[in-house]
Amino acid sequence: MTKEGNAWPLVTLIAVLLLGAVAIVSITHSNSYGSTAPPQGNTITTNHAITVTATGYARGQPSQAQMYINVNGTGSTTQNAVANLSSTMGNLNNTIYAYVGDNLSNIETSSYNVEAICNGTYYTISSTLYPRFKCSYPVTYEADERLIALLPNQTQAGAAVNALSAIPNVYVSSIYSKFSNAQIAALRPIALSDAMQNATEQASATLGSGYNISVLNVSVNSYYFRPFPLYVASTASSSPPPPIIYGGTSTISESVTAVFAYSKS
Repeated sequence: MTKEGNAWPLVTLIAVLLLGAVAIVSITHSNSYGSTAPPQGNTITTNHAITVTATGYARGQPSQAQMYINVNGTGSTTQNAVANLSSTMGNLNNTIYAYVGDNLSNIETSSYNVEAICNGTYYTISSTLYPRFKCSYPVTYEADERLIALLPNQTQAGAAVNALSAIPNVYVSSIYSKFSNAQIAALRPIALSDAMQNATEQASATLGSGYNISVLNVSVNSYYFRPFPLYVASTASSSPPPPIIYGGTSTISESVTAVFAYSKS
């Protein structure tokens, strides 16, 4: 290792925390006093710092759910298809109202599409290697709308699936768990505390015994919520069995970068 001016080259270590978090550790030695040895005594100096990126976790039982719904309407014209879709949406809104906390703003449209559905056959001619498709008339038009509905009470997920499945042209594709805002506010500090504990342990383990460390700076890099499926629709038959609603816990993670100053004890 060679010295360039008064700064030591950067040494990067990658450590894997056995508790489940991954920490990337980088150590930078630099000084302005011309000595090749780290400072002694109890003085904490920013010229000797270790930077650690670590992740912490918190788990909980989500109280809410997000339901993914497909609604469609068909007709001989575009206008008829859209009108039939609107009629079905009216039935859906009346049915789902009690499950979205009596608040239709908890339903949002993720996509909307109107297209011609052409049923027909493929045929080939001797001059081409590729089959061609010939439409059979009349053409049917289909209007399709995909929705995401927030269910404030997760325990109502099964009843909501049963109620919506009774409406023609309404299809519940899946339901996923969701933390409420209050749950997120309670769990994020726990995940952040776990991340800081992981970062501190990694800094101490990398330096070894005989060092004092002190936090200089902490920045939160990312936050992530891992949902789990409560319900996934069956495609085995046109008359699926009653829905099975799954339980479980979800994880919130917080990733932080912490800079620690260190000195010899």
